[in-house]
Amino acid sequence: NKTQKLKLSVFNTFAQRNSIGFTKDINLVDSLNGAFYNQRQIDRDFYNNTGAELRYLASYKLMNQESALSIGARLYNGSTKRRKGAIGSVNSDFDLAIVQQHTSANGSYDYKKDLVFGTKNAAVFIENMFQLTKNFSITPGVRWELIHSSANGLIDKPIIGDTMNVPNQVRQVLIGGIGAEYKLGKATNLYANLTQAFRPVTYAELTPSATTDSIDNTLKDASGYNADFGYRGELGKAITFDIGGFYLFYDNRIGTISVNGKNLKTNIGASVSKGIESFIEIDLFKAIQQDTKLGNLKIFANVALIDARYTRWDDPAAVSDSARDYRGNFVENAPRSINRFGISYKYKRFSASLQSNHVGAVYTDALNTELANSKATIGKIDGYMVMDLTCTYLINGKYNVKLGVNNLADERYATRRAGGYPGPGLLPGNGRTFYFS
Repeated sequence: NKTQKLKLSVFNTFAQRNSIGFTKDINLVDSLNGAFYNQRQIDRDFYNNTGAELRYLASYKLMNQESALSIGARLYNGSTKRRKGAIGSVNSDFDLAIVQQHTSANGSYDYKKDLVFGTKNAAVFIENMFQLTKNFSITPGVRWELIHSSANGLIDKPIIGDTMNVPNQVRQVLIGGIGAEYKLGKATNLYANLTQAFRPVTYAELTPSATTDSIDNTLKDASGYNADFGYRGELGKAITFDIGGFYLFYDNRIGTISVNGKNLKTNIGASVSKGIESFIEIDLFKAIQQDTKLGNLKIFANVALIDARYTRWDDPAAVSDSARDYRGNFVENAPRSINRFGISYKYKRFSASLQSNHVGAVYTDALNTELANSKATIGKIDGYMVMDLTCTYLINGKYNVKLGVNNLADERYATRRAGGYPGPGLLPGNGRTFYFS
């Protein structure tokens, strides 16, 4: 009815994700072997996930103002079968046929890794927006999570005879948050939010990426909190803006350190990310004349300045060796600036926009290594600028004709580095791409 809304969603995902490739180190050539390429590696995932969510929203009067209560619940059951490392054909097409088994004293196997991951989740939340005055509102909320996870199967069984059987983990997590907003006139407002955060250990972090890697059996879930505040709204009919700051504390980050010459995946410490995010858009024609017949010509800028650094480093070796204490280093894959600038024009049925994206340089490991290693899995990645152009024409209010160019200047750039598939190595961005629809 007018004051209450009830929504029930039931969903299921039954899917596969399959990949075929030559995933050796970047310094090993995928050479022609006679008339054929080297044998491909086959990796397959099978997903079966089912869940339901129930949400209730009700508005009510409080102190002559309209407030709102929101309550929800969720049930979820997920299963992932992950099979990796089968020996495929030498053909160049998409062929999932396994042509050869792995053999060892332990027997013969199709896949090096054959794992089953399970997740059961129940959650409830309650949130209330209290409209205390005409201009001021405050919204506290709390969420309770019950998470049951399991993992078992084979890891490199033909090579080292190892099995994976992680004890079932049951977590109960209570997280809260609160937000506030104060309206300054009809079109602008001040806002602030403070929210707790939780990130459980993932299955990928429980699985060693190489036979020489080790996993800390006391690996802890990550947690933290996020705060943001700002000023946003509209100035007249021509300017829209949002200027804000943020502070993110991330505790028990998971990463890799070297212990006795071998990699150990463990909780490496804590980090703080803080910065400013701002957005402004100006309709130039409306700024000059409110009732213009020339259409809409808008320019916009979205600027983010970020400082993300480690504030605690938990490597025991750092106690006796200050050179291995990386407090103050930049967090990996966190650029110091992300800026977007653009201009758009709309006249009747035609519209076009040109956008420029500037992303700063990043380090790809906590050590802030400058030069790439021989496998190109670590090392600094330079910043880049990419421009995109889009044009659209609307026909009869029902049909779109769209033409666009991504990476207009054909910038050569990279976004990240990968230790495994689809690497290992530097992962390049797409070159100039045209599309028409």
